[in-house]
Amino acid sequence: VNSLGVIWVTQAFKQMMKKSKGRIVTAASIVGRIVLPRVGPYCMSKYAVEAYCDTIRRELTAYDVFVSMLEPGFFATNLLSVEKGTAEMKRIWDKQSPEIKQEYGQEYLEKMCQAGDKMIEIAASKRIEFVADAYYAALFSRFPRKRYWVGVDSIFFFVPVSMLPAFIQDPIVNLIDKFVDAPIPQACQNL
Repeated sequence: VNSLGVIWVTQAFKQMMKKSKGRIVTAASIVGRIVLPRVGPYCMSKYAVEAYCDTIRRELTAYDVFVSMLEPGFFATNLLSVEKGTAEMKRIWDKQSPEIKQEYGQEYLEKMCQAGDKMIEIAASKRIEFVADAYYAALFSRFPRKRYWVGVDSIFFFVPVSMLPAFIQDPIVNLIDKFVDAPIPQACQNL
């Protein structure tokens, strides 16, 4: 849904957009620029959205179709609900093999839930109107931007860090884990 849904819907209306010289506005995410640990599938889907939007933006320029992408940071939406996140982590944990559960340890699950809660509490903005405002600007402004970085974390942390080389990015992202007390697997604790 996160990537193929965007592609299918856009493709379905692409001919109409060409005829009307319309605008395409898509919500990607700031994690389409920089990957955070333990949310790889979500990051991958957002990287795909970013690549797709960059592609169609360049391809549809000749048709006077303008493509904008929103790159919001963390916002307090249902996606980041503490209860939903904890339930999802436990659901995934329950599906794991006994070997994986032993490798990570039960304590990993508990600490991971706590770290996720702490990250949401610290980072998730309650100002979701910023996202709506960015949509509005992309749709109706006279000179829309190609990318809208939405949220303080997006503008002042994720975008600048995404431009750094990997050997600098990695330690910065690892500091986030230390800050929220993210656990390491039990099998790695004595290494």
